[in-house]
Amino acid sequence: MGKSEEKKEVDSLEIKVSLSCQKCAKDVKKALLKVKGVKNVIVDLEKGRANIKGSKIHPDAVLQKLKKKLKKDATIIPPPQEKVVAPPSNNNVAAHVPGVCVINGHEKKKMKKKRKQMQTVELKIRMDCTGCERKVKNALSSISGVVSVEINRKENKATVRGYVEPNKVLKKAKSTGKKAEIWPYVPYQLVDRPYAAGAYDRKAPPGYVRSLDPYNTHNNDSFDSYTYMFSDENPNACSIM
Repeated sequence: MGKSEEKKEVDSLEIKVSLSCQKCAKDVKKALLKVKGVKNVIVDLEKGRANIKGSKIHPDAVLQKLKKKLKKDATIIPPPQEKVVAPPSNNNVAAHVPGVCVINGHEKKKMKKKRKQMQTVELKIRMDCTGCERKVKNALSSISGVVSVEINRKENKATVRGYVEPNKVLKKAKSTGKKAEIWPYVPYQLVDRPYAAGAYDRKAPPGYVRSLDPYNTHNNDSFDSYTYMFSDENPNACSIM
């Protein structure tokens, strides 16, 4: 320890001193208590140390007292240094501020992904009893994003509302072992040709007919040939007198 440090006044310090017996420990304590500023001394015989506390104690006075009074050489044990925590860098200051959420690039990318929109998915699914109804409703309700599930067993219809995808809803419905499809019926007045081939469905609810895909209809050769027979665009078309 340097001279400048020894002359500095302290309120506590610890020294290492040679102690061979209980009498040595008692003599050291007695000598140290006579040093100016010392109020309390705890001597550890096994470790050969003395812990000194008081007010405005001169470390060099402690060492000189032991050397002159007891002919013992002592050394001051430096106090443990406190760990210095480096301040956060400017690039990551927000990470150390309570209440501030730091979003990394990966999370930002995920947030940019388009969120699912609220929509309604209607299914036609065969349900014969309350047990079937309960099974279907429980399965559809377990889909992530579902807000509500309504079952109309009389019409074999399930209506799912939420942030869902129709194909996933249909897949979940089929997982129950039931025959299911996207609700195929539309109101009668919305169909251009309610009497076209394929529009009839005895199982359709009153006022509804099965929706026809116009592309599928045009690809039906038998239907095209039949309607073309009466078309004004056909010069050889049949006419009804």
